[in-house]
Amino acid sequence: MDELGITPDARVRRHNTSGCDLCNRTGISGRTLLLDALLITLGPAARNDIYEALSTPENIFKTDITFEKDDGSDMTVHGYRVQHNSARGPYKGGIRFHPEADEDEVKTLASLMSLKCAVVNLPLGGGKGGVQVDPKELSQEELERLSRAYFRAGAEAGVFGVKKDIPAPDVYTNPQIMSWMMDEYETIVGHKEPGVITGKPLELGGSLGRNYATSQGGFFVLHDYLQQKYPDRSPDDFRIAVQGFGNAGAYFAEIADRAGYRVVAASDSRGGLICTGEQCEIPKLHEYKKEKGTADDKKYAALPECCKYRDNHTTH
Repeated sequence: MDELGITPDARVRRHNTSGCDLCNRTGISGRTLLLDALLITLGPAARNDIYEALSTPENIFKTDITFEKDDGSDMTVHGYRVQHNSARGPYKGGIRFHPEADEDEVKTLASLMSLKCAVVNLPLGGGKGGVQVDPKELSQEELERLSRAYFRAGAEAGVFGVKKDIPAPDVYTNPQIMSWMMDEYETIVGHKEPGVITGKPLELGGSLGRNYATSQGGFFVLHDYLQQKYPDRSPDDFRIAVQGFGNAGAYFAEIADRAGYRVVAASDSRGGLICTGEQCEIPKLHEYKKEKGTADDKKYAALPECCKYRDNHTTH
């Protein structure tokens, strides 16, 4: 995969062909869809059939969502749900709330969900949802009204259903938002339907381990890689900086810390910090993030002793 220049950022929708060996061999130049770079190696007939199946979603639902703000005014944002492929089963994929979410991004992520479900042999297809909004600018009440309005629009259009399309949390969405969406769906259909959404609270039928599943998977990959690459080293020999101290990043820091790795720095969308001493005290770092709403170090004098900013900006 490195040969193709894939970056870890899921929002990258196009492949930079500069320095790509595969692209040089096949004559691709400039910026082109990553899918094109892969399919160019196939024969014309197979390429056309596969490209059509993988590049064209089965359904695209998009709508303007209007909800009431706390001051009584209305706010309208763009909402999307892309149903990529259902050959293996109902569409499956998260719903993200992000100011940069758009149709192209959601289409790309829906296609990746089809591939991921197929790779691990799940009887599910690929789907993805997005709302173009910055949830950090909304109150809890506004967030609930938006969540319900989005799911109501989709449900009334026949988008969601336990045998059709089963959403989940994604960027800036969580079990609370899933519970609002599920409740809105059940109100519309008139009966309980907990299977219509995953990632909901345990009290409402959620799954044990769902909150930290992404983090646990990421840790397994990193841990196995380091064991293979550096078989003579122990976890205590490695220092980790967590870029993105949100839900997944925070759980990852906990898991890595328990396994003996040294988490020495963390950041989020507003800033970051480097911990004093040998490593961060993860519980205190959690407390600080919860209290301040960020891992930013601008007011580092108020940080707990474990997490004060290092003037030298360096780790080894």
